Amino acid sequence: MMGVIPIEELELFRTVEAWADEIWREMVRTEPFARNTLGMQLARAADSVGANMAEGDGRATPKDRLRFLEIARGSLKESRVWIARTGRRGIVEREVARRWYGVANDSLKKLNALIAYRRKTAGIVREDNEDYGNEIDTLRPEL
Repeated sequence: MMGVIPIEELELFRTVEAWADEIWREMVRTEPFARNTLGMQLARAADSVGANMAEGDGRATPKDRLRFLEIARGSLKESRVWIARTGRRGIVEREVARRWYGVANDSLKKLNALIAYRRKTAGIVREDNEDYGNEIDTLRPEL
C-alpha cells in the first residue's frame, strides 16, 4: 500500500508495545501460581496485539492486512478480561489494573478507527449489521 505509514511508526503501535512490556514486567514478579495461570495468559494476549499488527503490516493484500488487525483487536479484548481478573483477584493493585484497562480501551478505539480507515481506503465493504464498536463494557465496573 503506497503512502501508508508503517505500523511500527504509529503511536498506537508504540503504546501497545510499551503497555505489553509493562504487563510482562509485572507478571514476571507475581507469585508462581498466579504467574503460571493468569499472568501468562495476560502476557500472551497483550504481546499478541503488537505482534499481529506488525505481521499484518507485512502481508501482501489489504484483506490479509485487515485480518491481522482484527486478530489484534481480539487480543486487546481478551487482555481486558485478564486485566479485570488480575485486579479482582489482587494479583496487581486495582489502580494498576484500572490503568492497564484504560490503555486497552483507548487502544481499542484507535485500532477500530484504523481498521475502518484501512477498510475504506482498500475499498473493502463491511457486512450489514456488523458492529465493531466497543460494546457495553461490563468488566470495567468490577475494577
